[in-house]
Amino acid sequence: MPRKPGSVVVVGGGVVGCFIAYRLAVEGVAVTLVERDTPGAGASGTAAGNVQPTADSYGEFEAAIGAESLRLFRHFLPDIKAASGIDMQDQEVQYLYAAMNEDEARQVRNQAETLHKAGLKAHWIEGADARKIEPRLSSDVLGGTLLRDCVQMDAQRFVSALADSAKASGVQMLQAEVIGLQRDSNRVTGALLRDGSEVSCDTVVLAMGAWVGTVGSEWLRTPPPTQPYSLQKLHLSPKGSALKCAVNWRGINIVSRVDGLIHAGSKHDPTGFEANPTQEGRAWILDRVNTILPGLDVEVVDAQAACAALTPGKTPILSPVEPLDGVYVASTATDGFHLSAVIANMAAELLVRGKNHHFLARMRLA
Repeated sequence: MPRKPGSVVVVGGGVVGCFIAYRLAVEGVAVTLVERDTPGAGASGTAAGNVQPTADSYGEFEAAIGAESLRLFRHFLPDIKAASGIDMQDQEVQYLYAAMNEDEARQVRNQAETLHKAGLKAHWIEGADARKIEPRLSSDVLGGTLLRDCVQMDAQRFVSALADSAKASGVQMLQAEVIGLQRDSNRVTGALLRDGSEVSCDTVVLAMGAWVGTVGSEWLRTPPPTQPYSLQKLHLSPKGSALKCAVNWRGINIVSRVDGLIHAGSKHDPTGFEANPTQEGRAWILDRVNTILPGLDVEVVDAQAACAALTPGKTPILSPVEPLDGVYVASTATDGFHLSAVIANMAAELLVRGKNHHFLARMRLA
């Protein structure tokens, strides 16, 4: 059982790093969060802001861990709002996982069963019933899984609220770049900054998203198996009313936000750390929006791209780094926003109380 840390450095100020810092501080741990930019400046701040359980990548485990993260978001949101004073424009939404052919119908029917087994409000509906909810759906939609268990919010506002709540709970926020780990034999003793200074600690959590695999090859004997992946998305202004339900189809989510814009994305591109909006990406997203929602009239407000991590099988990672003592990796695939609450809670339970959640067996580094 790991001993309770006296002091922790969390490297990375995305949603996962900020949530871990917040949860540890609430548990009374001395935490320093080091971020080279501002909280949420990367993939976290440009996310759709969906806390949206799914089961399309790794099945029952994906549904179960997603359902737990949704429960924890609902639990912690009131405290985060109160501590930060930030309106994160959160809302409960329902999602339609749409099917336009028999193969897609079979896949989303299976997903409905898996989500339902995880205790979520999910069931198959026929195309005619789907169009009663959202008349602008294509007449070719055969049906879909209607998930009535999802929270959506402004991602950047939420990360800012998390950072403010962490500070209010005692976290020291440091804008700097970590370039290495200080050690005493195999025991970590601190994080080395680019300016030559050191932040002393007895535990380091690497929550650096796409960059953890790169720095891992320099700092760790066994680098985490993550790869950088570009995500492109669009913000659209509808000329009519907001969507009556969010839609997921062929790799994109289309969801109306509280501010009136529609978030559509993401296009996943294996371009490494090069994450820039492209005309090809814009056309790809709009083609899917126009196909599944031909009655939706929109104009593009802005295009964004960010670099996220891709893990093997898209399975999240929360693991000690052997043989080092006191170093942990916390990384997700392209669902970091959605899973941040459950990962942060498991990290706090593991480090503070030595509690190994049964999810961790699937999340450890080999």
